[in-house]
Amino acid sequence: MASVTTIFEAIGINIGGQVSTVLGPRMTSLIGGLFFSAGVALTYFTLDSFYLTLLTNSAMTGLAVGLAYTAPLACAFTWLPQRTGLAAGIILSGCGAGALLFDQVQTFFINPYNLDPTVPNELDPSEK
Repeated sequence: MASVTTIFEAIGINIGGQVSTVLGPRMTSLIGGLFFSAGVALTYFTLDSFYLTLLTNSAMTGLAVGLAYTAPLACAFTWLPQRTGLAAGIILSGCGAGALLFDQVQTFFINPYNLDPTVPNELDPSEK
């Protein structure tokens, strides 16, 4: 699933650059954030199908991260032309810290009891 996310993130970065020049960085970030939220919310409903989960959890969120990632980079490079490496490093570490925190939040919503998917769940009526 991570490789699908990375592929769609690369696609999203290319699309995000084009969208950012047309709509601006604020709208690009907003679209990316909404698309990411929709991907996570839809994952809750698609857990029965591996391919739909792959589409919502990996493809949609990867595309959204790519969209939203271009706007702060473009702004930072414009505002700090002599310190582009520092600006990119700070943005990248913020993205990594967000992923560290979001993993816990996503697990809480999708699998709150941290159940093993290979073990039958006694609480699920569809598995009896």
